[in-house]
Amino acid sequence: MRYRGPDTKKKKASLFKFFLILFIIVVFSLGIYSCFKKISNSNFFTIKKVKIKGDIGWLEQSVKFLLGENLFFVDLSRAKKILIHQNPEIETINFNKLWPDTVYIRFTLKQPIAILEPGQLAVDRNGFLLELEKFKNGKVDGLPMISGIPIKQFALRGRLISEQWLNAFEIINLFSKEQALNDYKLTKVEVGQVSENSLFIKKRNASAEVPAIIIKIGEGKILDKLKMLEIFFKKANVDWPRVNYIDLRFKEPIVGLKNE
Repeated sequence: MRYRGPDTKKKKASLFKFFLILFIIVVFSLGIYSCFKKISNSNFFTIKKVKIKGDIGWLEQSVKFLLGENLFFVDLSRAKKILIHQNPEIETINFNKLWPDTVYIRFTLKQPIAILEPGQLAVDRNGFLLELEKFKNGKVDGLPMISGIPIKQFALRGRLISEQWLNAFEIINLFSKEQALNDYKLTKVEVGQVSENSLFIKKRNASAEVPAIIIKIGEGKILDKLKMLEIFFKKANVDWPRVNYIDLRFKEPIVGLKNE
């Protein structure tokens, strides 16, 4: 008769405990999975509300595809791509799940820097075309108008790529940075023909009846020409109602008066 020592008995006991623990873990895991599946697929976790931070009515229609999705399994990364593709005005967008049935959305919009003539679209500093009606919170008040850009011809995937746009952006950007011109408001930029690039400016405190003065700058060295304009305004006593244009395409500014 073969003798089985205490070590053999200990090994069997350890092996039995191992399989017992493994069995308990498997049963427990299956139970948890079964409960999770039943709970997650129940109507209790169906998305019933999508809350948006801020007064942004036009976005409410775009997020309706989230309603009816399961809050556990909804693909919010895909939802983000869909919303930005449908609404290029959106700069950033973030989602939070509010259990058991709500998605909360926070977002920022692109910053328009000008309005494109005839006035249905705005544009940001990167050339993205933005629907003007989606900015009703004051962000477009006082923005300059840009004329001379054929949008259909020079827009790719909702973004301007033309030389006219680059010229307009340079003018707007440099004008806004010139502190000596802070007393003047840029109302319009014309960029049809490069040699005829012009901007329209008014005094900030001028009444609505006082028209803007045309500043002809042509092409090249825009910053130098704006500096020339600064010096001209400091030295000259400009009779705004009588001035039609100031031409900066020459060594010295040329003033054209209105026909009276």
